[in-house]
Amino acid sequence: MGCHVLSHFPITGVTGNVEVSKIDCGKTEDGSRPGLRFDLVDLKLFLHVAEARSITHGAERSNLALASASARIRGMEDVLGAPLLVRDRRGVALSPAGHCLVEHARLILQQVGRMRGDLGSFARGLSGSVRLLSNTAALSEYLPKVLAKFLADNPTISLEIEERESADIAAALASGAADVGIASAAALPDTIERFPLRDDALVLVFRRGDTLGRKRVLPLADVGDRAFVGLPPDSACSGISRQDNADPSARHWL
Repeated sequence: MGCHVLSHFPITGVTGNVEVSKIDCGKTEDGSRPGLRFDLVDLKLFLHVAEARSITHGAERSNLALASASARIRGMEDVLGAPLLVRDRRGVALSPAGHCLVEHARLILQQVGRMRGDLGSFARGLSGSVRLLSNTAALSEYLPKVLAKFLADNPTISLEIEERESADIAAALASGAADVGIASAAALPDTIERFPLRDDALVLVFRRGDTLGRKRVLPLADVGDRAFVGLPPDSACSGISRQDNADPSARHWL
């Protein structure tokens, strides 16, 4: 595993809780279309849909019902007058307008988050915030004790933690959507700075009597021609086995 270490749209609708309700994008150049007013919930939802490549999963991440999420996105497309998503049976992809919206939405939400954090820190005595993404293994096995000590030693730091797949963590770090990520090194591109955190041991389970089962250490390449049960092809563990020349055609995926 490896550990990695301003919009020009006017913002309206600020409440006493530093909560922004609407983003007013103004009129089109010819003045024929009324100003686009996107709710921050809309922008967060659209980012989640873009990251998950699915309206269903994006709605789940946003804690919205699927019908509500679909209606919000349709409403955004109606107001904009252009499709934001390309829909097919496998999910959704971003249209050119969708790519543009993702870029601006990310900047707007990051700026609003910084504003909320900076102003809130005066009341809470906080000095900074960190968004941490982690895969399931690290989040359940390594982070609880590490983070408990870190937060005890740094009481003025606000820490936002989210569980993601290793490949998604790499993409989030590259786009600036996260500050730090904990992921399998096999899922990280060379462009991301990385530091070792923990060694995660993998275990092979054989049927009783198999001679390979007597070995304490065994390279995956030694079982590359075996048929065995493994994690899905897009998992970080499968990426490690591919690097060790294990034959993916000899697998039964869970």
